[in-house]
Amino acid sequence: MKKIGDIAKEFGVSQRTIRFYEEKGILKPDNYTTSGYRLYSEENVKRLKVVLLLRKIGFSISEIKSFLNIDLYGKTPEENLELLIQILKKKLKDTAEKIEALKLLKNDIEGALDHLENCSCRFLPNWEECALCKEMIENNSMPEVLLAILKNNKR
Repeated sequence: MKKIGDIAKEFGVSQRTIRFYEEKGILKPDNYTTSGYRLYSEENVKRLKVVLLLRKIGFSISEIKSFLNIDLYGKTPEENLELLIQILKKKLKDTAEKIEALKLLKNDIEGALDHLENCSCRFLPNWEECALCKEMIENNSMPEVLLAILKNNKR
């Protein structure tokens, strides 16, 4: 059995992180010392390792709970396999959508930087007098981040 502090050091997380997983019903101490320290079995240490890996690759708390609550013994191997495939396919789809959103954000930021570094009006406060800025707004090609700044700074 290992104390919470030892496990926290082993995995490079805070004791608060481990207690958070307890609060969420993902981890449960096996016992307590006479002084009240939480004690965890090797099985729970392995479970925490899986939880930390799943968090690292982007699983939410509810996804981790679903993943850990797969009843390997109450279902056929085919049912377990199908369940794992469904969970991982959903995670892959969600991840692909996040990547696409991040690519769009990256492109918008790059466009904003390019505009700010190269536009002769120097953007604020003279953008209304700038032909390039006006044209980009009319053509809907002004980066979203710059449009947000303009909307927030209307005179």
